[in-house]
Amino acid sequence: SYSTKNGSFATVKSLTSDSLVYLSTSDTTDFSKPRTVTVFSSSGLGRKDYTITVNVHKEDADSFKWQQYPDCLALASLSDMRAYSLNGDIVVMGTSGEGTRVFRLNASTGRKFTEEASSLGGEAYRNAAVSGGVLYVLDGNTVRKSADARTFETVADNSPVTRLVAASANEVYGLTADNVFMASADGGLTWKTEKMDSETRFVPRDDVSYVCRDYKFVKNAENVVLVGNRPASATDSLAVVWRKIVENDADSEEGKWAFLNYDSASKNPLKSLQGLTIVNHGDFILALGGKGIGGCKESAHSNIYVSEDGGMSWNTVSGIAYPKNFDKSAGAM
Repeated sequence: SYSTKNGSFATVKSLTSDSLVYLSTSDTTDFSKPRTVTVFSSSGLGRKDYTITVNVHKEDADSFKWQQYPDCLALASLSDMRAYSLNGDIVVMGTSGEGTRVFRLNASTGRKFTEEASSLGGEAYRNAAVSGGVLYVLDGNTVRKSADARTFETVADNSPVTRLVAASANEVYGLTADNVFMASADGGLTWKTEKMDSETRFVPRDDVSYVCRDYKFVKNAENVVLVGNRPASATDSLAVVWRKIVENDADSEEGKWAFLNYDSASKNPLKSLQGLTIVNHGDFILALGGKGIGGCKESAHSNIYVSEDGGMSWNTVSGIAYPKNFDKSAGAM
């Protein structure tokens, strides 16, 4: 809407002719192109022309552009790290040899990473997941939680899981020492054994990464996708991918973890990459990683892989690539 003073009135020039029409205060006006707006005095004798251009963000919904955040020498000293999105912050947890270090940056306004005081053990950084705006961490056999990555509250000791690997909106997921999935609906206080459709030997233990996204085929449901590499898998050339469809309605059946088994007929399976990491991007899941391990001979950080089908196939797509001058010797992402 708009307003004028002293009884003046505004008109807009037609897009197809020189005719003028009153500029409506109640209906929409097409400003997809620059428009000439003329304001007349109350008598109609005085006039002034204005050219109005509306700048609209025209980036495609599925476009892919990198944004550089400030350099942080402390992050560069980490030998391994994981990043988590937590209530508008980017939380980076990693290790430089002893203990887990925690860094935080506001994703919208932050100009530098702030290191937070941390007493977390050396494996905590790779045993974390975010559910319902809370960061859950498995520190040894103790589950801790935090809403800000500054202070951590103890949830429970003597946890039955040895790895914390994923989360949905209402559950966190872990693995026992025998590679059995377990779930907790109360933030790690109690755990129940999950159903699995395949053998535990196919469960990843190294380079574990996950995403949780809406499952568009079922109302009020999520798709949790978990990827990683198997331990002691010197000949594996492919990563392992599991997923669980979580239906959140009260009367829904309990879901189970399904192993996406690749065979000779599989198209574009996920490769076994060092530091394998997956992230959500629009309608897709992106997979990034270093050099191939085991039987995979891929060069480090040579491609970003895109899955449009919930983790079943992974393709390269024109325009989705690492940023220019990316250090391909990077060992932690």
